[in-house]
Amino acid sequence: SKYVRKYRGLFTTAAVIGVTLLVATIVSTWLAVEAGHARSAAQDATGIAEEQRVLARQEEITARHRFVEEQFAVGKAAVGVAHLAKLVREDPHNTIAAERLLSAIRSSQFPELLQNFGGYGWEMGALSADGTMVVTASPDDQVQVRDTDTGERMGNLMELSTKGRVGHIAFSPDGERVLVGKEDLEKNHSTASVFDWRSGRLVCEPLYLKGPAQVCEFSPDGQLVLMGCPSATGVWDLATGKPCFDPPLKNTGYAGTFSPDSRMVAFTKGRIYDARTGAELQRFNQGGTTYTVKFDPQGKRIVTSSANSGARVFDVETGRLIVQLRH
Repeated sequence: SKYVRKYRGLFTTAAVIGVTLLVATIVSTWLAVEAGHARSAAQDATGIAEEQRVLARQEEITARHRFVEEQFAVGKAAVGVAHLAKLVREDPHNTIAAERLLSAIRSSQFPELLQNFGGYGWEMGALSADGTMVVTASPDDQVQVRDTDTGERMGNLMELSTKGRVGHIAFSPDGERVLVGKEDLEKNHSTASVFDWRSGRLVCEPLYLKGPAQVCEFSPDGQLVLMGCPSATGVWDLATGKPCFDPPLKNTGYAGTFSPDSRMVAFTKGRIYDARTGAELQRFNQGGTTYTVKFDPQGKRIVTSSANSGARVFDVETGRLIVQLRH
């Protein structure tokens, strides 16, 4: 018609624009879907690589522990002990190696060493980071540091003035101080005493926490102490002997730990806090009841373990789950 002929150019232009917009929408949607697939593939690859790295490390540690037991089996106890000490130096949190080393020292494999320890009735013991010293606490509240090669006492005898049973004992990272945590179940509180083992003197007055402590440890820089139970957890500055924040953190879970730079503390309830202010920094969904939490050496990731969710690795900055490992 005359009307159509008159506006044919306009109709054509509108049609071209409509088709162009439709094509652009389709293309952009396709590109977005492909980008999503690419991101998902990259995340999957990262997760797989992390899982393979963790498994490879576990296999390496297992092989090294197997080597240690082979040395003990063929009568080369000295080689086994030296290798255990090396494992502890590399990773002070390797409790399996630390406990095996203490077991070897206590056993008949080293009768002369045990004799040098004077038949000491130990309640609890711990090794220094380099494996050259062992600190022990006796039921009569005496704490001693001894040379692991000779069994000779080093420094002065330390006396515990607080009541209860010893639940935690450790050297500071530099090996200059000793931390002894006690639990008084009758009064439902815990204490931590920090000594300069060379002089045998307390660094500060014993630290006090309401409830039975399930974690008690030095910060990696040796300046702070973390002590806590599921209902309450605190961090103390050893320079002053005072809490870094008050009131203590609540409902933190079964365990907690410092980051490698001593600036953060993470807990099994899925929270990360500033170690000196108590401010919450991040949350992560640990899934189920979680019993352990650890930072990686760079402080960028944490790993948790639980009975029903296996092990999970999280990004500290974002709280994002990186990989979940099940047995």
